[in-house]
Amino acid sequence: SIGMGLRPKNASAPSLLERLSCPMLVIWGEKDLFVPLQICWHCQHIRKDIPATVIAESGHCPHDERAEIFNSVVLNWLMNH
Repeated sequence: SIGMGLRPKNASAPSLLERLSCPMLVIWGEKDLFVPLQICWHCQHIRKDIPATVIAESGHCPHDERAEIFNSVVLNWLMNH
């Protein structure tokens, strides 16, 4: 939280996404209370070339909360890259 508060204003997810050129996959927890799902859709609007997967019944840590689904999404994406 301290790091997020001290970061430069231009180091937000949307501004960073505009500068990155490597292949990316966004995975978001449907019930994320820390970073709302609306941020995911905003990022998706900025970079339509980045696939986004929302994992149902998970919060901020879908890799822990729904590990099997998370791993399946990541492995499928990797196999296509």
